[in-house]
Amino acid sequence: MVPHRRLRHYLVGSPDDTQHAIDRLHLLGYLERVSWSHAIDIPANGLIIRPDAGDVLRYSQRDRVTG
Repeated sequence: MVPHRRLRHYLVGSPDDTQHAIDRLHLLGYLERVSWSHAIDIPANGLIIRPDAGDVLRYSQRDRVTG
């Protein structure tokens, strides 16, 4: 049996920017659009992420040129 490793992707930003990122990842063949959740409002006090044992958090930030 091949061990299963879960990789989670989080997008945090404006609705337009997160949809743009989802569309780009889809066009690159990386993730299907339907694999993403609906937009979830972020509460004023932030988010709590509950990791599995041994998980780490990594993120990437990239400015998107508009206009």
